[in-house]
Amino acid sequence: MDIDALAAAWKAAARDRKALPQLLSHYHRDIHFRDPLQETQGIDAFGRVTGRFLKMARGLELDIEDAIDGGDSGLLVWRMAFSPPLGPSLQFDGTSHLRMADGAIRHQRDYWDLADTLVGSVPGGRTIWRRLLEPIV
Repeated sequence: MDIDALAAAWKAAARDRKALPQLLSHYHRDIHFRDPLQETQGIDAFGRVTGRFLKMARGLELDIEDAIDGGDSGLLVWRMAFSPPLGPSLQFDGTSHLRMADGAIRHQRDYWDLADTLVGSVPGGRTIWRRLLEPIV
């Protein structure tokens, strides 16, 4: 696995969605992708959801903080700033676990905290969230 090339392809696609075909070239035709909001199977479905995400972003910045190449598996640690068509910008801190087959990424599981992202996008949201959780923490 060339984890650095994959990281560069993701960053390029975040800057310019015309780079999507180059990004998809790293993925297996039977890619299984899952994150907290969706699950897809196959390169066509993965390409559609990724393309839709890139197209809908008013602004998108991706910082790859760490890239670990384990041969047949890998890990990307990333921070993403995403500006949706309406509303405040959101910041996601996440990790992508990757597994290879036939020289391409066959499984990708993205881990990020949706509640933390949403609470953090509202002014004073973290303070309110902590107060709501006080009785059970």
